[in-house]
Amino acid sequence: MLKKFSLASLLFVLSSITSAQVIAACVSSSIKFPVPFLGNDEVFQLADGDLWQVMYEYQYLYAYYPSVQICPDTNTLLINGKSLKVQKVADVSNILVESFVSGTWRGWGGDTIVTLTNGQQWKQSGIGNSVSIETSPKVRMSQ
Repeated sequence: MLKKFSLASLLFVLSSITSAQVIAACVSSSIKFPVPFLGNDEVFQLADGDLWQVMYEYQYLYAYYPSVQICPDTNTLLINGKSLKVQKVADVSNILVESFVSGTWRGWGGDTIVTLTNGQQWKQSGIGNSVSIETSPKVRMSQ
């Protein structure tokens, strides 16, 4: 004997499955750097050490060590009820060296060469600009 169901109940079941899949693809974490986190095209570090970059967003969140959901499959960061587009920059397994910038860091401009206190020099790959002035900030370099 066939059981009957309404179209509305079928849609509810399908939407429930989709929501569960989205939740399963996301991981709870927190942002450790920068402080505060603004959500403005910036690179940020999660509690596990992975580095991500906010892409084409300008939120001005001013969040201090916020709890977040990161969804790698959809490149989405869920924070304070907002959904931001993000891109993974590096994960912990790709970190080759930790050191400090030698001298004053003034940001990057597309072809920036960074000299570290350990004597290594690294050249920026890819495009991107950022202005920031800091004295000998700690860095993690990856390929």
